[in-house]
Amino acid sequence: MKRTELRNSKAFAAGFRLFAMLFALWGILQTIGVFAGQVFHTALLYYTVQSNILALLLFGVYFVRTLRSPKGSNYGFSPRLSFLVTHAIMITMFVFWFVLAPFDFVPIAYLLRLDNLAVHLITPLLVLFDYLFFHKRGTLKKQDCVLCLVYPYIYLAIVLPLGLLHKVNFGAMWGSPSYYPYMFLDIDLLGWLVLPIVLGMSGFFALLAWLWYRADKKLGNKNNL
Repeated sequence: MKRTELRNSKAFAAGFRLFAMLFALWGILQTIGVFAGQVFHTALLYYTVQSNILALLLFGVYFVRTLRSPKGSNYGFSPRLSFLVTHAIMITMFVFWFVLAPFDFVPIAYLLRLDNLAVHLITPLLVLFDYLFFHKRGTLKKQDCVLCLVYPYIYLAIVLPLGLLHKVNFGAMWGSPSYYPYMFLDIDLLGWLVLPIVLGMSGFFALLAWLWYRADKKLGNKNNL
């Protein structure tokens, strides 16, 4: 079956989104400890879990819309929404593998565990695949490059005050109790250095969004020739 036929296949679109939705749900439940018999509520404050919840909701909405759409329809329902969710969960993937894993000395055994791969690699790639495979190119707007930073900053506006007030203990980090979900946000440990770290990461992800926008626009123009 050709890619165009597969992209317009209701059975494939529904089946893929159902699988992705259930897999994302499993990854979230496993991460917060449901299957271990003890739920770690602090895990809900991790950006990883929250971005995976966004992915779960996206797959759920798209699965229902796919079922309700006629056969042979365009199953790329909202490219801009998909871009925002994809960008959000790609932040999870990039930060974990290129910041947390190397600098926090995460053990190899943990890196290769399925539950870790689920939330930090597989679900992000499933979201990316959905965006690239089902959605049309050339629909993104310049303002999307700014909008994609709104949720990360809402997240910071929640976790940083909680950390400053020492409301949530995330356990030991580098030998001391930490009230922040990630070491690079730990103001108690790093002080003012958190600001340039956050600004630098913001700049990188804004650049990533802009490059994505430019590539999307070029591909859209090419497809319209």
